[in-house]
Amino acid sequence: MGRDALSTALRVGLNEKLEDLEGFGGVEEVHFTSFVLSRVSSGQIASTTEPTSKKISIAELELEKQKRIQLEQELVALKAQQQEQQQTISSDSQVPLITITSASSNGPQGTISGRVTDNTGVGEVRVDGQLVAVDSNGIFTANTYVPEGGISVAVEAFDLAGLSSSMSVQLNRAAPESAASISFDRLNPLGRQVAKNDKALALIVGVDSYAKTKRAIYADSDAKVFKDYATQKLGIPSNRIRVLVNDTADEAELLLAVKNWLSRAVKQNQSDVYIFFAGHGLASDDGEQMYLLPYDGAPELLEKTAILREEL
Repeated sequence: MGRDALSTALRVGLNEKLEDLEGFGGVEEVHFTSFVLSRVSSGQIASTTEPTSKKISIAELELEKQKRIQLEQELVALKAQQQEQQQTISSDSQVPLITITSASSNGPQGTISGRVTDNTGVGEVRVDGQLVAVDSNGIFTANTYVPEGGISVAVEAFDLAGLSSSMSVQLNRAAPESAASISFDRLNPLGRQVAKNDKALALIVGVDSYAKTKRAIYADSDAKVFKDYATQKLGIPSNRIRVLVNDTADEAELLLAVKNWLSRAVKQNQSDVYIFFAGHGLASDDGEQMYLLPYDGAPELLEKTAILREEL
């Protein structure tokens, strides 16, 4: 018998012996024996055995077996749970439930808090289009800018199945209790504070609803937002800002604001003057002149009812 054949036969015999030992409850431990083959000078093959130091008891074998069975059971349970969750998601028809717990404002700072629940789990929540953080219980809080006149903020929720729901939350601007700085992505006149500029003035005009022509949508809102910019970013004191919106921005009021208020308050070579106009601006027929249309202006009578930009 060759060396390789003899080695194979010895290994088979050892495995059979181990199987017999595992089936015999009275055996406390198994001693592994290594077989060393050597070739003698006569060409015969001799074998010797050397006992190793490693000993594994039947109790240890049984413990490892139980651990393996436990891991297999946990794996099966996890797969079943994943399949059940996937089936629930694929057949889901229930949209997330949004509950608003509070909606308040402190001056231009608005805060919305609420909770979102869903049978498959909450995927994400957006407030005014911006992604907000949601904890494990579905609770969220978001800050946003509130202009004068208030704002309607959209709250959207998405579940793990991709289904969504939304609702609108109205925020009205309240008088600020204290100075506050917030961060948000819509037009933001807050941010970093600037030094107060007592020599600056601002005339702000916004006309949305015209008496004799179509609307200039959101022009009045733009004017109100710019007022916040004037105080927060330009440092102009509130008592040095004049705001005219809609029917208070007719031709007479505009001219009076320039003549009686702005001209008297300006100091030559010292004052910074800001004029903001949101509304219809129209050019003359030859395109040489540009007019600003007040609340009571008529596009057909620009020279008579509108204000020439260069004169202003």
